[in-house]
Order: sequence, then structure tokens, then C-alpha cells
Amino acid sequence: MSADSSSTPENTREFVALWNDTVEEHLVRQVAQSLPALARDLSLDDAAHATVLARPFVRALKLSALSGDPAAGVRYLTDAAQVDGGAPGD
Repeated sequence: MSADSSSTPENTREFVALWNDTVEEHLVRQVAQSLPALARDLSLDDAAHATVLARPFVRALKLSALSGDPAAGVRYLTDAAQVDGGAPGD
């Protein structure tokens, strides 16, 4: 058995698990890039500020759930990070 064979999926279930892990890592990197902009000028010690930061995340989760597309929620967060006020279209 070669070193590469351990990362090669043996069946569809393993492929899907590896694919989901890869997609998750990609989406985490995208969200991580948006976090500083979403949290600008906010102190999470204050509940009101934490709520302001949480709102775009909840909207992104709802969008992902309704569309069945996690990437849509990440795109929403990326857009929210580029717009003052934390939510595109607000």
C-alpha cells in the first residue's frame, strides 16, 4: 500500500466525506477572510456588538439552509463584510 492510497477514497461514502471536508475547509478560509471586516469597530464584550456581528451569520445560515447551498451563505458574508452596516441590501 502506497502513502497516496490512504488518501484515495475506497468507495462513494469515503469520497463524499473527503469532498465535504474539502468544501468545509474552503468555506472556512473564505469566512475567516471576511471576519475582520464584519467585526470592525466592534467589541464582543458588549452584547449589543455581539448581536450586530451575529446578525449576518444568522442571515447567511438561513440563506444556506433555504438554498441548499452553503457557498451562498459564504458569499453573503463576503458581501456583508464589504458593505458598511454588515448586511448587503440593508
